[in-house]
Order: sequence, then C-alpha cells, then structure tokens
Amino acid sequence: MVGSIAPKPLRMYDFYREMRTYRKQPVIYLREMEQLEYLIPLTEQFEMPVTVLSELNIRRPDFPEHVAYLKTNIFEKERYSNSFLKQNFSPLFNFFNKFDLLLQMITPSCIVVLDGNHYQDHILSLIGKKYAIPTVALQQQWPLPMTTGFRQMTYDYFLSWGDYFNPLWKKYSRLPQYVPVGHAQMDAPVKEKDKITFFVDPPVGIEADAYYKELTALIENCAQDSPEQQFWIKDIDAYRLPDEYLKEILAYPNISSANCYSLTEVCSKTELAVSYFTPVLVASMVHGSIPLVLEAGLDFSYYPDLEEEGVGMMAPDLSSALGKIRGFIDDSVLKEKLRVDFRKGKGKLFKATAHEAAKNIATFIKKVN
Repeated sequence: MVGSIAPKPLRMYDFYREMRTYRKQPVIYLREMEQLEYLIPLTEQFEMPVTVLSELNIRRPDFPEHVAYLKTNIFEKERYSNSFLKQNFSPLFNFFNKFDLLLQMITPSCIVVLDGNHYQDHILSLIGKKYAIPTVALQQQWPLPMTTGFRQMTYDYFLSWGDYFNPLWKKYSRLPQYVPVGHAQMDAPVKEKDKITFFVDPPVGIEADAYYKELTALIENCAQDSPEQQFWIKDIDAYRLPDEYLKEILAYPNISSANCYSLTEVCSKTELAVSYFTPVLVASMVHGSIPLVLEAGLDFSYYPDLEEEGVGMMAPDLSSALGKIRGFIDDSVLKEKLRVDFRKGKGKLFKATAHEAAKNIATFIKKVN
C-alpha cells in the first residue's frame, strides 16, 4: 500500500498561489515531442483556456495564446512514501506522486490524454477517479492485436475515429463511453504523392527472424522489379529495423530511409502504405495513403478487412503482396480504381478528418468542461 507522509496543506506549498492561474480548466497531458504535431493544430480549435502539462524539458511550444504550457518539474515533491514501490517501480511511483499533488491543487475541469495506452495515461485516469475529475482519451492509433495498454481502460470517455472502430474497443474496455469524433491529424502540404512506404513495427504474433527475412525479401523484390519506383522505409516509435537487414535493403538505389521525416510528412508523400500490423496503417488513410496489410504468418486476422470495405488491399502471403504492389505500380487502370474506391470508402471509417474532427473534439471537451 502507498503510505502518506505527514499531510501538508496545499496552501503551504510555495507554488500554490501560482497554480491558481490554471484552476478549473481542461488539462491535456503531453507525453512526447511527436504529439505536438497533432496537439498544436487541435488546441487552435479550443475557444477557452486550456492547460497543457508536460514533463518534457522543452521551451513553450507554439501554442495559441489561450493555451497555457506548464512544465511539471516544479512538482518533484513526495506526498506519499513506499520504499518497495519507489525501489521497484520508481517511474510509476514518482509520476503518481507528482501528478496527484498537481491535479489536487489545480482541480481541472477534465483531464485529456492522447492515445491512452501508456502507464502515464492510466495513472492520470486513476487520479481523475480519485478526485472526481472527468477523463478523456483521444484515439491516436489502431492497435492490432489489441495491446495490453488498450485493455481494461478506465477513462470516462474515449473519443474514437468513428463508429466502425467502437465495437472492438468495447470488447476489451467496457467502462469508457465511446464517442465518435473523427481523426484530427492535419495533413502536411505536398506537391507529389509518389512514394511506396514500408512501415516497420516490432514483431507481434510472428517469429522475429522470420519477420525480418520476409519483410526484407519483399522490399528487395519490389526494388528489383520496379527500379524506377522510389520506396521508403519508416520505423515506428522507438523501434528500429536491425542494422544487418537495414544495410542490405539500403544498398538498392531506389530505397531510402524516411526516419528523418515526421510520420505526417511521410504519410503525406506516400501513395501506398505497406505493413504487417503497425498501428499507424489505418491512420495513414487520413493522409490519402492507400493501405496494404500483410497477413503472412500472422495468427490473427486484421480488422477491418480493407478490401471488403473498399479502402485498401489485403495480402495473405508474400507472393500475393508482391503481385499487388506490382499491379499498383504497373497497372494505371487498377491504380485509378483503387483511388476512386478509397475516396468513397474512407468516409465509412472516419466520422470526420482534419479541422472538422478537431472541432468535434473541442466541442465535446467544452461540453464536459
């Protein structure tokens, strides 16, 4: 059990008076730098004061004037003590100590997290429950298989991309109220959308070495068959394709690493997105990238069936994947049909996109507020 240190009235903290500025406002937790690309345009739609909380050691990002940016390093205070938790689970314990004090002090109107599957998000949800503060998670990805962080979520509300996704969310987390709002990621301006990108995620549901070899073989075959086509490789999150495989792939002149670009920049230049199970594959559709799901060797089926919905392609084995990529490159009639079907079908999955989705999110947060 967490033990409390001798209680200290909140007014006794030297930063208590300063924190009054942030009271009774929605707070949004910024976990990592990559989320700024999504968060800054989103907060432009809020017509009320909002506070962004972050542990990141960065200067104030370029938020609108009505958005306050509060670094939480001033809250390194220990309100609770437990030697076992501190020694064995120090990141979790320290995070709870810090944010329990902060949220009790500013009593926000609601707590908003992006994604919702990291331990920080879950701890914020529990603190929200403790102080009767509504909690809201915003869908940022589509994880298949459903990972641990997205199971048994305790948020009051989960704002999803659309009704199409909600049944599977509900299957693993019954507590939240699911509200379809759309995908609010803004597209990056681009003149040419001509890349085929292979997104690389950690192996899940497939033996690692077999995954590396199969993916490498597919990319190399594509490069050999279509020397005029430019291919990109993009690693997802902190995961990196092992050097021995990467070196082999990058030996081809028409294959490049896209890791120097943001995910939005990559998707905005990608015409065909190829991957086994990366959570961003469906999200790439928002930027107009047609997805191709590789199901070779997986012990689960990808949902949704993109071909059945008319928004992409599915490949049960690598031979099929190679054939579909060849067809996409060489058959202009097939490519145009895929583009037309994609534009028609995308609306089935996403309630809204870009500015319209951002407005839906802002409207909901205002209602909760």
